[in-house]
Amino acid sequence: MCRKLTREPISWQGSRLQISARRKSSNDIALQQVFPSGWEIRNLRLEGVENLFSSDAFTYQDIRDDRVYTYFSLGYAETKSFVVLLNASYEGRYFHPDTYVEAMYDNRVQARKPGKWVEVLKQSK
Repeated sequence: MCRKLTREPISWQGSRLQISARRKSSNDIALQQVFPSGWEIRNLRLEGVENLFSSDAFTYQDIRDDRVYTYFSLGYAETKSFVVLLNASYEGRYFHPDTYVEAMYDNRVQARKPGKWVEVLKQSK
């Protein structure tokens, strides 16, 4: 089984991930996104604007202080995209940890996007 996980560069709008199934459908998939310290995850449900940015449908989303867990199903040849809005509070150099997705009840189905160093710069006026 093979799953493709891609991540666009992080921008002011947050982290957008695209998840694709290439072989067969999978139910009960868990996506784990961990973010560097000093970055705030904006919980749009609490702000009352959760439909402002388009994400594909998910079963459940657990938003913590430093990470977001998204649970969903994926059909054959289906692609889903999830958006997490972030506020990079402090400028500096941070390590953005791995992003990981797996089928919850089949450890043969998994994908990992390696972590990388990112730099937060002061916004020019």
